[in-house]
Amino acid sequence: MNNIYITGIGILSTIGNGVEEFWQGLINPKEANIEREQIIFEFSRIDKKVLKKINRISKGALLSSIDALDNSLLYNKNIDLYDIGTVFYSKSTSLDSLLDFYSTVYSKGNDYASPLTFQSTVANSCVGSVAVNLKLKGFSTMLNTINYLIYSILALKNNKAKVLLCGGYEAYNKELFDDYKNNEYVIKKPKEPARPFDISSNGFKVKEGMATLVLQRGDSPYINKKSILCEILQGSAVYSSDIYPMCASSEYEPNDFIDTMTCAIEQEGLKNEDIDGIFMAANGNKYLDVAESKAIKNVFGERSKCIPITSIKGIVGETIGANLNINIAAAALSIKNGLMPGSKYTNYLNDEVDINIIMENTKGDFKYILVNGVCAMGGVVSHIIKKYREEL
Repeated sequence: MNNIYITGIGILSTIGNGVEEFWQGLINPKEANIEREQIIFEFSRIDKKVLKKINRISKGALLSSIDALDNSLLYNKNIDLYDIGTVFYSKSTSLDSLLDFYSTVYSKGNDYASPLTFQSTVANSCVGSVAVNLKLKGFSTMLNTINYLIYSILALKNNKAKVLLCGGYEAYNKELFDDYKNNEYVIKKPKEPARPFDISSNGFKVKEGMATLVLQRGDSPYINKKSILCEILQGSAVYSSDIYPMCASSEYEPNDFIDTMTCAIEQEGLKNEDIDGIFMAANGNKYLDVAESKAIKNVFGERSKCIPITSIKGIVGETIGANLNINIAAAALSIKNGLMPGSKYTNYLNDEVDINIIMENTKGDFKYILVNGVCAMGGVVSHIIKKYREEL
């Protein structure tokens, strides 16, 4: 069976760590989390000697991977560690270690540079840290492209692994986050939330976020029906400078979103009528929000005014490298709980957003949810997740 299932989620965010805290943070957001940019880590599950050797993104990747594996119930079975692969994505990767290393060399000289810091400067340090510390011996790579989840699905279908940890991460770095705030489209006031789609939208908030998904084929010898959250379909991605979420371009066009959503639906033999919920990539950048909204209206026509459509980025922020995985996790939990979180902090819709944005949590028996994500380097991706049926 070639179907791919999400069997575990490990998530670290500014609204809570772990599946339950994260979900409660989505459906009952707290104002105290609006100004939080960093995740509050709890490191009791990682050996102190390991913590000294790895950087921030590696710590988050390791913590969320441990949590995801626990939720997948994998270790209830006698598993061959060569069967577990790792595919990770991040924009900032090991920037904190690079800056620390270069600063030391510049200010004190080569002799003062720490070898431990140096080994963490490579872009794939987090995937290496997870593989080494969890003793995973399977297929492993670090990508810098938004199609990392599509790549993971294809890797499973082509028998590169029987289980894959698919991670999307963005680690807090003060210098980088402060630099983002120099742009007019990034909110600077700590207590001001992002308001996707709102007529008064003043931009987005960059926040730390990390999410790991455990993916398995339906015929995996390790799959446990009790841990299956949903099926994930292959998806579609477009690379384009026309959709670059880290800028305030008034020239955004909806075409890329139209292409990815249409392809994601049609390649699975589905119809627009099958989709009964949408998680948008919209983050409070009004030009991006409007372009994506127009694309949804183009693809779904009149149904765009009745399908529940939301963005959670008013709550979790723009997590850049983690934005797709966090959206996927939220959509999977919506299917599981029969509830979609509303687009919080949106009060009055922009007149150009002529689709059914839900502002309150909405109940439903969701069977197919469309999820959009954006690439900080330029481009968009669309995936569909499907309610699990007892079919294995």
